[in-house]
Amino acid sequence: MTDDPRPGEVTTGDVPDALPALPHFWRELFDRAPAAISVVSPEGRQVAGNAAYAALFGYTQAEVEQLHVSQLTRPEDQRWTEGYLRRLRDGEIDGYQTEKVYVRSDGSTFRAALDVRAVRRDGRLRALIGVIVPIHRREPLGGGRLRKLVEHIHDTITLLDADGTLIETTGRYTPILGYPAEFWERRTAFDVIVDEDVPRLLELRAQILDKPGEVVHATMRVRDSDNAVQLLDAHAVNLLDDPEVGGIVVTTRNVTTEHQLLQQLRDSRDEAVAEAELRSRMIATVSHELRNPLHAVQGISELLNAGPLTEE
Repeated sequence: MTDDPRPGEVTTGDVPDALPALPHFWRELFDRAPAAISVVSPEGRQVAGNAAYAALFGYTQAEVEQLHVSQLTRPEDQRWTEGYLRRLRDGEIDGYQTEKVYVRSDGSTFRAALDVRAVRRDGRLRALIGVIVPIHRREPLGGGRLRKLVEHIHDTITLLDADGTLIETTGRYTPILGYPAEFWERRTAFDVIVDEDVPRLLELRAQILDKPGEVVHATMRVRDSDNAVQLLDAHAVNLLDDPEVGGIVVTTRNVTTEHQLLQQLRDSRDEAVAEAELRSRMIATVSHELRNPLHAVQGISELLNAGPLTEE
């Protein structure tokens, strides 16, 4: 007589035989679960996915079992996904939680929360169980205290994906550039940039993607809700490979007023310098024009002082 495996356990033997060996009751629970659940081998090959999982990605359950997790992952996320698999295989961790952008069968993407747990037997990693919950709209950041800080922060903090699509921004909690919070849903950095600055933004994006972890500074022109041009001072760092972040962090500050004040100071300085130069030229000209007559007067005075003058 053999013991039936408990829920979430796998049987001995190869991982691909794990779910088929489950009793019918547990298999039916797995298939009917409303959450998207999958079983993955230690190497990242899909062993099984329930109906919700298959529907989420646009595959049949049979097709799911032919996939590798890399086929559901964006190219820019491959490195940290494989990093998690390696740490699970090496026994460094027994699970993790993160957010991730997934790729459906039709090539479209969606963001979801991922919770992964390791199934081990006799110290050996036998399988990984993952639960995926799509994120349709992100919740406010971390509670009342943090939200109050966000609402009163002077700078703007934004998280972008590799394509420049907005993942998160403090603009969803306090108005930025005059736009309401709902404006930022499904936006990209290109939606507000001045048209003439788009080529430069593309160059900066390439630079940011080529230098993960390095801060890149730039000043960009954007249009506010009144279509007026505003100047933003921006610092960006590529943290796409960081599983806790998974994006490009951009910190911006509106420096339009400061720039205008600096320009006014430059204009005032230039005017003062021009006025001083004009005054110097005028003094030099007057001095030159007066010098010859004064010399003549001085010469005649010296002759008069020398003694009586002849008729000549």
